[in-house]
Amino acid sequence: MITPDSLMDNLKMLPAVVLGIFGGKWLVGKVPQATFEWMIVVFSTLAGLRLIFW
Repeated sequence: MITPDSLMDNLKMLPAVVLGIFGGKWLVGKVPQATFEWMIVVFSTLAGLRLIFW
């Protein structure tokens, strides 16, 4: 549910979101495609294991 408190929490996170957007755009040009695909597999596996066990 959206409450005034949750909106304030979202507003507090806005600088991190903006930093993530620009940092991600910069990083996309620096990481080779093969490395990116390997990272996607690893992070997806970790996320799946987290959903199962945590």
